[in-house]
Amino acid sequence: KEGMESLFHGTNFVFDGRLGRKITDHKLGVCLTCGTKTNLVTNCLNTGCHRRMVQCEGCGRDLDGCCSEGCRARFVNSKMMTRRGQTGGGVVE
Repeated sequence: KEGMESLFHGTNFVFDGRLGRKITDHKLGVCLTCGTKTNLVTNCLNTGCHRRMVQCEGCGRDLDGCCSEGCRARFVNSKMMTRRGQTGGGVVE
C-alpha cells in the first residue's frame, strides 16, 4: 500500500532473469571481490562457472562480469577462440 514503509529492505532475491527486485536503497550485501557494500546480485559470465554472487558495479565492470581474474581470463579466451571458429567453452578447472 502506498504511504506505508516496507518491512523489506534492500533487494529481494527473485527466481527469474532479474535475480533481484529493488525494494529500498539499502545496501545489505557485500561485494565478493572488494568488500564494498552493494545490493547487486549477478551470475559470473564465464559459462563454465556461472557462479551466483553479490558484486558491485565497479568490480563487475573491471572483471567483465566475471567473479575473478581467473574466470575473466577463461571468459575472454573462450570469446577469442569462438571468434576464430575454435571450441573452448570457458571450462573452469
